[in-house]
Amino acid sequence: MYPGTDSLFLYPIGSFLSYYTTMVRYYLLIASALNRLTAVAYPSKYDKLWSNYTKYIIIISFAIPIPLTFHILFGKTSVYSAPPVYGIDVKASWFPISRALLNAIQSTLTSILTFLFNFITLYLLWSRKGQQKSISKAEIGLLFICCYDFCINLIFATHQLISVQTEFKYMILLKN
Repeated sequence: MYPGTDSLFLYPIGSFLSYYTTMVRYYLLIASALNRLTAVAYPSKYDKLWSNYTKYIIIISFAIPIPLTFHILFGKTSVYSAPPVYGIDVKASWFPISRALLNAIQSTLTSILTFLFNFITLYLLWSRKGQQKSISKAEIGLLFICCYDFCINLIFATHQLISVQTEFKYMILLKN
């Protein structure tokens, strides 16, 4: 037992909240990008669509991450030591998918969808301008934020894939 590990029973709650809220954020970003897309692509139907379906989209955005993260609450907290580095993790051996792999998949898929929705929105805005092809500062800002978020999420996904590989190597070392 390591010093201070007697209070690790709270760690699964914090870990769950961290992963759960991150996944909720991914789905809300998709909803936000879809909202902009429908406002530009279907301006006459936009109000009706979003006034009818916003509450369902929000509920779905908060519900989808639950089955993907609940196992963290019931996992076993472990302290790993490889001096001078120490790590804390929550593992649920009965959950079939590595949390890092799940994060990589979620981050990649949601960032691709968000990027596509934003890019299509910008394309529609620019194509409707006709002869006047000047780009507004708001459109440049949206493109910058969209590209930045996409790149950051891909970096995160790459980090998670490296974690999966490291976790796999660690499991092989433990078996030998």
